[in-house]
Amino acid sequence: MVSETDKLLQLANEGNSKADQSGQEKPSVAELRKVELIEKLAKSVRTRMKAMGNN
Repeated sequence: MVSETDKLLQLANEGNSKADQSGQEKPSVAELRKVELIEKLAKSVRTRMKAMGNN
């Protein structure tokens, strides 16, 4: 789970950096795919944390 959270943090930071640099209102396809990956990782981490809390 640590590697997933590290990857999640890295992707989020990259997304913030690119958004600040581009100044575009509409994200590119690559940026949208990265957001989808962030959402997928976040859901995985959340699910695992909930499972650990129920034990």
